[in-house]
Amino acid sequence: MVKKMMVDHEAFLKGIKPALYRAYNQGLAELFPILKEYPHLRDHTGRFLFFQSKEKKQEYVDNLRQINLNSPEYHKMLGLLLGYPPKAVDFYVRKCTDRSLTEVSIGLGYSGVRCVCDVRELIKNTIWLWDTYQLDEELRLMVEGEFIYVSYRNMEELKNVQASILQRITVTA
Repeated sequence: MVKKMMVDHEAFLKGIKPALYRAYNQGLAELFPILKEYPHLRDHTGRFLFFQSKEKKQEYVDNLRQINLNSPEYHKMLGLLLGYPPKAVDFYVRKCTDRSLTEVSIGLGYSGVRCVCDVRELIKNTIWLWDTYQLDEELRLMVEGEFIYVSYRNMEELKNVQASILQRITVTA
């Protein structure tokens, strides 16, 4: 059974997620009457980037002048803007150039934030998410096409899940 988790636009509209990044599709078309009230822009890929404030939008535009699009610095800036854990952002940037990191990559979802992280940094990333967003919602991990759920603030369960994933990766590697 797939559990209902908060999605990115819900978290953004509730003021939890600092920014929302979406391609224009049917889902966005339905949300657009609400989202267009937020400061936004279309980026170089044609996707929309919505901000919680005019100041955050201006900060993003100012930073764009100093970095190259699609550079590691750009991906880092975008990941942090979207509210991803800093260690997960750094991992994603490294993974873009080091495909061997795919072996330790897992999906991480919590409170409308979905990103990838290194399973070895799962605990640090999860604590960052729990401390930053503080919502009593399960953590959802995507490992080899399977969802694994961890109860909010349950460190023992989180450590057991991490150990299990590490063991599984070690066996298959």
